[in-house]
Amino acid sequence: FYEKKDCLRSTYLTMKDNKLIKKAFNNEPRGIFRNKMLFNELFDDCRNLKTFTFDKTYEEFVAFVEQCDRNIIAKPYTGFSGGGIHKPQVMNDEEMRKVYESLKTDGQYFCEEAFVQTGILGRINSSSVNTLRIYSIYDGEKVNITATTIRFGGGTSCVDNIHGGGMCCEIDMESGIIVGAGYNLS
Repeated sequence: FYEKKDCLRSTYLTMKDNKLIKKAFNNEPRGIFRNKMLFNELFDDCRNLKTFTFDKTYEEFVAFVEQCDRNIIAKPYTGFSGGGIHKPQVMNDEEMRKVYESLKTDGQYFCEEAFVQTGILGRINSSSVNTLRIYSIYDGEKVNITATTIRFGGGTSCVDNIHGGGMCCEIDMESGIIVGAGYNLS
């Protein structure tokens, strides 16, 4: 980026620009989008995944893991770009005890039942949930869609974030067709 000419660098949206845009168009508190548990609570009626918080006992954790067919995902309460999200191994009692003690001691995590994606998106990368993102700006009167993308996890990553090894492709907003090559950070 630093080797590009000024006229080309000015065509990129940098993190600084992104922060200015967010500040200009977000008058409402964004805490629910940074705190995953607040988000889950607010949109509980739209979700059907089991959730476990570490204010519960080890026996309750074991029951939760069994209800989820031993397929769980650990997420930090706050954060972005998929940081800290992982799928702990809980195939036996020793692994379950180790995961419970570690995440409870850390105090920053909760667990969810891991969502298993099916269909074409699940076949593209089965290790993550691959998502469609619709970017919008509310101008005070209406919602304006500015871009649409589709994101896929990379390799065995359990997240589809480009910061977590994933890939992003632009989608033409009129046709719904993926246009151009995908990109990642590597």
